[in-house]
Amino acid sequence: GDTPGAESALRGVPESDPLWPAAQQQVGELALARGDAPAAESAFRAAADRAPRAAEPRQRLVFLLSALQRPAEAREALWQLFDSSKNPTLLM
Repeated sequence: GDTPGAESALRGVPESDPLWPAAQQQVGELALARGDAPAAESAFRAAADRAPRAAEPRQRLVFLLSALQRPAEAREALWQLFDSSKNPTLLM
């Protein structure tokens, strides 16, 4: 597919749009797929900050931080995930 075009379209979603957090998460996924960890982290954090009750951006952030061997930050993101959801099954 047209990954650069898709990413450009996702980045074009205005911050005022309720779908902006989901678009940021997809930007993070595309960045992760191309090996751009800093861009992925930034996008996942933006999505998580904007939609604090959304589990998936925080789950992806925990995964990424763990993969980057940043356990303290991963643990903090994991606690934020639990704090926002109170759902222990998301911690697995």
